[in-house]
Formats: sequence, C-alpha cells, structure tokens
Amino acid sequence: MQTAVGRAGPKPHRRRILGWVALGLVAPLGAAAFPAAAAGQNAPSPLGRFEPGVYRGRLGAQDIQVELLWEKDVEDSVLGSYFVFGEGARILLAGELEGAQLSMEESRNGRDVSGIWSGEVGAGGIHGVWRDADETQELPFTMTRVAPPAGALP
Repeated sequence: MQTAVGRAGPKPHRRRILGWVALGLVAPLGAAAFPAAAAGQNAPSPLGRFEPGVYRGRLGAQDIQVELLWEKDVEDSVLGSYFVFGEGARILLAGELEGAQLSMEESRNGRDVSGIWSGEVGAGGIHGVWRDADETQELPFTMTRVAPPAGALP
C-alpha cells in the first residue's frame, strides 16, 4: 500500500489517526493526559524549538488555529488538530519532528489522508507548505504560538 507521500505501508502517525476513530478518541481529553505539554509558555520559543500549544496563522488566504501536542510515549511525534476560522470542522493532525523539520498528515474524516504539511520550526513559529492528498494543490502556511495547549489528544 502506498501512502500519500510514496512510502510503502501506512506511516505510524497514520495508524494513530485510524486508531482514534476506531476507539472514539477524537475529542480532547484534558491537559492531565500530557502534563509536560500543559507546562508550556505563551510565547514562541526564542531558540526556535517546537513548543506544544495553540498556534494561529494562515493557510493560503485562510486564517487558521492549530493545536499541537507531543504524543505521549512516542519520541518526536506530534498530534493535534486545526480549524479554519468561519468553518466548524476540526481536522486531525499527526506527524513527526526531525530536528527543525515538521511533517504531518491531516485527516478530515479520521480515516483518509486529506493533506500533507511540510514545515520548519523557527524562532518566529512554524512555516512551510501544505499539499492536498493528491498533490494537485499547494498552499503556503505560517503559524505563531499564541498560548499553551488548551487540552490534550489521545
């Protein structure tokens, strides 16, 4: 089986998205599940490191709000969700951080990959490129951390 980015077999974070749906765990559980994430600060990291939290920015011409957390017990993995202001749907995110490079897959329905995020973490936040699953549309994104995590995800 090929994933949206061409690797054989499902990625570990793709399996996590599928597992959330199967277990009914797509709703926030509360900050107690991720005590390290809950201890975050309200500003972007001055060192350009990834900090869990609530981010605001733009995806193409749309304003977005993203919440990203460290995945419990899986090193360098992040989980989260985002929404576009003016639209009600939360879109799931799961990915990996390698150095300053953040790569995530999104799922609008909890089963299928609907987009791919490739970005870089810097002192001013996270910026990069979003592509739809078919790689026919590409949009720039930027986001800045505005608050510590509001909740936690499975």
